[in-house]
Amino acid sequence: MKYSSILTSLFFAVLIFTLFFFRIMTSNRMPVSYNYDADFGRDLLTMLRINKGKLTLIGPQLSLAGLHTAPYYFYFFAPFLRITNYNHNGVVYANAAMYLLGFLFLLLYVKKTHETWTSLLLLLWLVTTPYVILAARTPGNAFSYVIILFWYIAILFRTVEMTPLKSILFGITAGIVANFHPISLIPLMVSFFLTVFTLKKLELKTKLFIFSLYIFTFIITFLPVLIFEFRHNFVIWQNLKNPIRIREFFGNNGYLSTFSVSNIFTIDSSSVQWLPLGLISSLFILILLACYGKNKDKFIWIITTIFSISFFLLNKGSPHYYFPVLVLIQCVIAGLIMKITYARLILIFFIILNIYFFPKSIYQPGRNLIDVENKFNQYLKLQNLPKINLNVILINDTHLSIVGYEYRFLLEKYNYPLQDEYSYNKSDYLLLISEKGEIDWQHLTSWELNEFGQKVLLNKYVGDKNVYYLFGKI
Repeated sequence: MKYSSILTSLFFAVLIFTLFFFRIMTSNRMPVSYNYDADFGRDLLTMLRINKGKLTLIGPQLSLAGLHTAPYYFYFFAPFLRITNYNHNGVVYANAAMYLLGFLFLLLYVKKTHETWTSLLLLLWLVTTPYVILAARTPGNAFSYVIILFWYIAILFRTVEMTPLKSILFGITAGIVANFHPISLIPLMVSFFLTVFTLKKLELKTKLFIFSLYIFTFIITFLPVLIFEFRHNFVIWQNLKNPIRIREFFGNNGYLSTFSVSNIFTIDSSSVQWLPLGLISSLFILILLACYGKNKDKFIWIITTIFSISFFLLNKGSPHYYFPVLVLIQCVIAGLIMKITYARLILIFFIILNIYFFPKSIYQPGRNLIDVENKFNQYLKLQNLPKINLNVILINDTHLSIVGYEYRFLLEKYNYPLQDEYSYNKSDYLLLISEKGEIDWQHLTSWELNEFGQKVLLNKYVGDKNVYYLFGKI
């Protein structure tokens, strides 16, 4: 009877968690509220080309000096784009499903050593945290790895015996996560270092060997980038020393014009809204509760706290730059909370904070590729676009979207071959799409237009809200 009661409790816990997560975090208004951006358009275009046989050895270009990592992110999601007939929602829902399954398995993993309802409360705290919700609803190299990082740290901190095989597996996993986005590099290394060097059963020589093996397998995951570098005369490495080199190969300057080293040492106030709610109070509670832990617990938790505070003070950038450290903080706090008597009360307090500051803004209607595609299909049915030497420019309220990755994705999806976004000077035709209605195109200036050169208007089509201008080169 007792065994049956436990199974029933577990079933209902998993069912409630699944329904909550799928409805609130993933399915609710996802297609109409997903804020389609330039980076995702770029990624869809690369995945489309992979599915059509144009493979790549490098991942997305990062903000710093044209740096690229390995393309695991592209190859993971490309099959989902293909099986949904190149519908971008296939990638969106695949990302959400990965989080759903990841947290379900994490719930079962925690349940092995803790009570069902305490485990459920822990997972509810994690999945109601704003940055986790954002990552679950936003596929991208800066978001999709978060659930993998949760698993990595959760398993790592519960490891009581480290073998060479385990260090290899941890090294490979860390390498894959870092290749999604290298901002995760420091938390990955810090968590492994803290775990290995607090294992009392291992001699120092063994610890150094295991850590070296971990670093070696970590480096191996960058092999695709190394092959690319050998094939292209180390263009990425050269760019890190000389940004002008990237213009010769990739066609752009390789870094954001707003980036400067001095910016790293200022705090971006706009990023605060995505920090786990109650973070400051959580850190204070962490310090207080660490006093009741074992010496190993104190060392891990206090070092993590110092590291995390330093990271937040020194870091500057987009909100997703904070995600890896937030995962580390939550895993450390979770490990501590689950060891004390009043775990449920503390978890309920954290959940209430998350609910009070629930990020409703990400459920608001946003720019969505479904509407973009429907409007663009009407244009393509009525107009005969040239299928040679064609390029695209997009004019809207987002200055980063001028190369129009979403329209490039749609055109290549419908078998319109395009010149790449750095070859305007080689193009004979230019499709200018204005999502701002009629514009004075004769006085419009940009690097892309200057590269294309002198032009003549061949055709103009006024749609529902968009205006399409087709130019030929003079």
